[in-house]
This record gives sequence, C-alpha cells and structure tokens, in this order.
Amino acid sequence: MMAPQAPSTPTNNAANGVPIEGVSGEANAAVAAPLRFEDLTIDDDLPLLERVVRYCRSGIALQRLVHVKMLAETADAVGANATIQSLTSLLPPLVNDPESIIRQHLASQLLPLSLTCLYNSQKVTTRSPHNERGYKLLTTTLLAHLHTLITDHDVDVRRAASDSISVLALHISPEDVPSLILSIPIRLAAKKENTTDDNGLAEELRITSANLLGELAALHDVKQVLPKLVSKYITPSLLSLCQDPNFRVRRSAVQALPRVLGGSHPQDVEQKLLPAFCQLASDDMYRVRKSVGECLVDMSRSLMLLPARMVSALSATSKEDEERELEILKEKMMELRRNTLVPVATQLLNETNKFVRHGMMQFLGPFIASFYPLERSFKNVQDAKSGESLSGILGMPQEESGSSPTSS
Repeated sequence: MMAPQAPSTPTNNAANGVPIEGVSGEANAAVAAPLRFEDLTIDDDLPLLERVVRYCRSGIALQRLVHVKMLAETADAVGANATIQSLTSLLPPLVNDPESIIRQHLASQLLPLSLTCLYNSQKVTTRSPHNERGYKLLTTTLLAHLHTLITDHDVDVRRAASDSISVLALHISPEDVPSLILSIPIRLAAKKENTTDDNGLAEELRITSANLLGELAALHDVKQVLPKLVSKYITPSLLSLCQDPNFRVRRSAVQALPRVLGGSHPQDVEQKLLPAFCQLASDDMYRVRKSVGECLVDMSRSLMLLPARMVSALSATSKEDEERELEILKEKMMELRRNTLVPVATQLLNETNKFVRHGMMQFLGPFIASFYPLERSFKNVQDAKSGESLSGILGMPQEESGSSPTSS
C-alpha cells in the first residue's frame, strides 16, 4: 500500500530578504540593516503588525521568540487578509530557526494562525464554511511547515507540531484527510535507520508517528476519520510499529492501541489489534510488557464503548432491529474482553519481573472496575434489597443459616 503524498515544502523567499506585502519599507529594511545598539531595544510605538514583522526577522533570538509568541494574537487582531498577506511570509525562515524553543512555539502558533486564515477567527465552535483562500494556503503551505516541524530533531518541537496537526485535522475537508493529514504519520512510520541518520532520529520519528496515529484515530467521535480510513491507513501502520525492532517504538505503539481500537471496525479489533496487544504482553523487553498492563484499563473501556460508536454502521431497518444488533455487538465485545484481556492481566500478575508485576497491581483495581457497568450495580442493589445477599451476587461463599458472624 502506497502512502498518500505529503504537501511539498514551500519556497523560502522571506529568508532572502524579499519585501513583505502589506508592511512599510522601514520594517522590511530591518532585514538587511547591520546590528546597532538601538536594535537591542524594542520600539513599542510601532503598530502591532509592523512590530511583529520587524522583530520576527530580528537577528536577536530573544526578540524573535517574544514576537513569535505574538503571532496568534496579531493574526486575530488584523484578520485573515492581513495574516495571509504579511504574517505567513515570515514563516519559512522561522521554521528553520537555529533556536529550538522558537521552532517549538512556532509549531504551537501555527494552529491559531491557520484558524484565522480559515475562518477569520480563532474562536470556532462549530464547523463553518472555509475561507477558500485560507484553505488553499493551509493545504499547500501551512501544513508543509508543520510537516517540516514534526520531523525536527527536538522532541518538544515534534510534540507541538503533532498537537497542531491533530487539531487541524478537524478543520480539513473529510475527502482531503487521507492525502493531507494521514500521509504525515504514515510517512514517519516508514522511516528507517540509515548511515546518514544522526542520533537515532528515524526511531524518534516512528515514536512520534505512533502517538499521532492514535490521536487521529480518536477523531472518529466527530466522524472526521471513519473506521474505513482507520482500517485502510492507520491500522496497518500501527501494526508495523508493534513489530518494530526498537522497544521504545513498540512501547509507543502499545500506548496508541486503545485509541486506535476505539475508532476501528469490530472485525479489525478481533483479528488484528487484540492479537497484536496479546503478542506485546509477551514482549522480550519488560518496559513494553509494563506498558501493556498500564493500557489494560483503556483497552477494556474502548472495547465497551465501541458498540455505541458503531450504531451508524449497523444494517438494521427498524429501531427494534438496531437495538438487537447493538446488544449482540455488546455481548461479543464483552466476550472478547473476558477471553483476551483477563488472561493478559493474569499473565502480567504472575510476571517474574517485579516492575511489570507491581505495575499491573497498580492498575488491577481500575481494570476490575471497568468490568462492572453502572446499570448492573443498580440491579444488584435491588436484588440485594429483595432478599439475595450481596455476597451471593458477587459469588462469595455464604454463611450457613442460623450462624452468627460474631459467634466464637
């Protein structure tokens, strides 16, 4: 399966001192001017847009950092047109800034800046019509900048870019999600070590990919990434990461499995995801096995939330048929949970490695509680009031009639 192509990286014109449209010649001249004593101070009398344009291109890192943090509020103040004309031209040199803290904050600022270009506002609560010019800029330029940042050497830069991409996926047209959004983690998951790779960057990128795949699979709640997309694009990539030779990548894949499971088709859950989870419970590296125990609660909850999320995919023609199919699916998920997750928990509780064993013990209580639905607890209380003892409901041995718990 070939991964969709990612957007190409835009040409870096601003780095060559090309004048920026919409700002004064004085602000543009700041690029070529030699550093003077006056440059160490900030001119607060400049209008907000002029100030950000000047100091985002400053030769002083602290000035660039302060004004990169102001990109979002500036975009919100000047609106979509001025943002597209002036602010976006500042981005190419900042994406490749030598200071990682500047690249990190730029990755965070690209999210609200993109929303301004799309909607002329950063306070978007519902799906609004796209600004066509802003949408084109997002899909051809801004996502390319985020693609560059998510391959950065610094982990904080990658994390900030990943967070921005996962939120922007909500605002991409569903038909564009595979080619523009899903292509990014898929390409990262395919990164392999080579002689030119320095300091294990390919491994770090695969870890970033696992986390982003989980975040994108979780978008099924808003029907932005449907189960068929999860099955076609996300699941194969995550399964390959589950078999990665590096244990840190496998551990990240384990942590992403509950989120991917929640957005998958039940058939994929039974035939692909749960077998991969069980295999990782017997991994050679104890840190991977420990992560399996830590994820058992989330796996249990995701399995029981899956039927409700699959209601729209049921083939029922009436309300009664839908309820019947939903109940059958619930029973199937409960059986899968009992037959798969309980043996995994038992295996980890009997581990020879104390870190794995103690880690599983910490999550044993929440894991057991995830098997006890709230509606059943109400029924059990009613049964207890009607005469059946609570110990009988829970399967505990009951005392013989006439005996007293205080008798000697």
